[in-house]
This record gives sequence, C-alpha cells and structure tokens, in this order.
Amino acid sequence: MIFKIVYIYTLIFSVITGGMASTAFPPERISIEIRPTNHSPTIGDSLSIFCTVTVPRGIQAGDPYLPDVSPFIDIEYQWEKTEIPDSSITKKYYGFLAYILSPDTLQVGPFAVDYITAEGDTGKVFSEVLNLTVKSVLENAQSPPLPYRSPIEIPSKGIPLLIVILILLVVIAIAVFVYFIRRKKDLKFTPPPEPIDEVGEFELIRAMKLHEKGHIKELYVLVSVAMRGFIHRNMNYDAMFRTSWEIIANLSRTTTDKSVLKAIREIFEESDRVKFAKFIPPAELTSTIIDQAIEPVKTVLEQIEREKARIAKEQENIQTPANDSQELVETSVGVKEGGF
Repeated sequence: MIFKIVYIYTLIFSVITGGMASTAFPPERISIEIRPTNHSPTIGDSLSIFCTVTVPRGIQAGDPYLPDVSPFIDIEYQWEKTEIPDSSITKKYYGFLAYILSPDTLQVGPFAVDYITAEGDTGKVFSEVLNLTVKSVLENAQSPPLPYRSPIEIPSKGIPLLIVILILLVVIAIAVFVYFIRRKKDLKFTPPPEPIDEVGEFELIRAMKLHEKGHIKELYVLVSVAMRGFIHRNMNYDAMFRTSWEIIANLSRTTTDKSVLKAIREIFEESDRVKFAKFIPPAELTSTIIDQAIEPVKTVLEQIEREKARIAKEQENIQTPANDSQELVETSVGVKEGGF
C-alpha cells in the first residue's frame, strides 16, 4: 500500500514538473553575457554587440541566437572565437552587427543557447535583455522618423541644401577641368608588346623543378595552361576558356598536322587524368612531360615561319614585274626625248 502511494505521488510530480530528468534549470556555470559598444545609439546607426558564452566541461552548447525577431533591429552574425582558460570551462566569443531602426527605447535580447549534457539532458539558457536609449535625429523624439531620408542625412542630422548644391558644383567643376586637361594631352605612343618566347614558357616551368619536388599535379596544371596559351596565340582558336575535348575537336577539323594533333591530345588527356582523376603517372612520364609538350610547339612554330617566308616571296614576286614595267616606261620616255 505504501509503495502504491509513493509511486502515484512520483507519477503526479513527474507530470507536473516535466519528468524526473527535467532540464528546466541550466547546468552549473553555463551562462550568456551580452554587451553593446554604445548604450545610446542614434536611429539608423550600426551597433556592435558582443556575446560571451561560458560552457562548463562535459556540456556541448550551440551558437547564440535570437528566439524572437524584433522589427526595430536588424542583427547580422560577424565572427566568433573560442578560448579555453582552464580545463573546467570553455569560453566562446561572438560578434554581431546590429542596425538600429527603433525611434525610441530599444530592447536587445534575450539571446538563447541550446545545450546538451553528458547525460543526454537538453535545455536552453537565456541572456539578459539590454535596454538601449535610442537618440532621435528629430526635434520631437516621440514622433516617427521622417520617410525617404538618406543614410547620410540620418546620422548627421541633415545637411543644409545650400551645402549640398555647393558640393555638387565643385565636383562638376573638377570633372570638367580634368576632362579638358586630358583632351589636350597628346596620345602617348605605346610600343607593341614583345613576342612571347613560346618554348621559353615551358622552360620556365622546367626551371621550377616541380617533378623533383614531387608536385606532380602542379606540374601538369602549368603545362596544360601553357599549351592552351600557345594554341590561343598561334593556332587561331580561343583555347584559354575551352575544355580539352573542345580544343581537340576544333583542331581535328582544321589542317593541323596529325603528329601535332596526336601530341597535343596526349598532353591534355594525361593532364586531365592527373587533375581530375587523381592519376599518378610513373616517373618516366612526369620527367619528360615538358619535352613532350615542346615537340609539337616547335613543329607548329616552324610551319608558321615557313608560311611567312612563302607569303613574303609571293609579295616579292608580285612587286618585281611592276618595277620592271616602270623601268621600261622610263626608258621609252628617255628614248623619245633623245630623238631616237
């Protein structure tokens, strides 16, 4: 009989209080402290709020947040930092940036933090509430803020219209003066850029000794980028922003030499396997990748030089008959004038 009475009493107490493992009371020493950088902000200004959460050992706590959203303040999370002053507690510091929208007194908080103990109990702790006195830019602090006020006008309590007009006139005068000064300056001659040493680009990569240092992925990335730049400058194709497959497909439709196309395809395929498939090629490949890239580069450069020489010779042949015709005309005129 006594056992039944104790059991019923325990059951009733558990229902009323929320259970024997109730988490209505936070664990010892877990707390939230908040403080602002300014206790008397002006409406429209920004305000930093610092939050310190002290967590005892054996308890896991989440980040602080506002359970209730106020229409008079806009808060953004900025940063956090964790310190462990001793083995018994952990301190977490948080920074928030708030924009004041209230025309009078503003309440900030409470901030809340959810926690869980080592025994599995969960709960929530709250900080105090900050009551800030908001300074108004209006003569009557009880009246609502004026609509359509600029951000410059709010913190500075308004800029006289005359000063605004004077500032605009000065800015316009300076702009007109600079414009006419620049028009009078002669255009400076800009020399053409020096041609790029295409083979030298790969030799610079070789000088970095990435193969010897074990930086295989970086080696293949630089080689593929250098090859794209070479194709972009010398093979009439915008290869810098194209995939390897698009470059090979485009070159396949041109008159590119088959040996050159094969060599370029092998360079790109091997580079893609290293960059995207985490393929680690054997040392005999990584040690010769630069030489493999230089070979088609030299072949294309030689073809370009031969084409330039052919075009120059054709131009010379076109100009030679014209010169001969001019000399023939001058000779004929001289003969007539001499009476022959």
